[in-house]
Amino acid sequence: MRQKVVFNRVADKVRKGEKISISKEIRESGVYSPTVAQKPQKLTRSKGWEELLEKYLPDSHLGKKHREFLDTPRIVRTYKKGDLETEIEETDPSAVKALDLAYKIKNKYKDGVQIDKAVIVQISKEAAEKYAVKPNGTDLTPSPDR
Repeated sequence: MRQKVVFNRVADKVRKGEKISISKEIRESGVYSPTVAQKPQKLTRSKGWEELLEKYLPDSHLGKKHREFLDTPRIVRTYKKGDLETEIEETDPSAVKALDLAYKIKNKYKDGVQIDKAVIVQISKEAAEKYAVKPNGTDLTPSPDR
């Protein structure tokens, strides 16, 4: 199966932490024409590719790992002259990177959009009242007079 040849090349790069270019892996594998390498989605959107992803990187496994990472924060402590100065809980950055890569490989980001930063928006009291935004930010339903 030609797809598996390319899939294994991509998996090897992932294991080594190397940058991945599906087009390059298709080209260098020698099992597909240059046309496929120019449009890698012909491969990555195929039924066989999806089956390989589900076999070796199942959604159930991703969900389980994601939950583990969220539920098991890393504790980072800073010491100054032997005394504890700060202690914070954070998600392990390597875990975040691994999950991000898995979601990218499985094309789980909608329209290629990746959200990796929180955005805080401040609006005036008038705008909040006009658009019926509650202080906790949960209700964004516009008011009827809009």
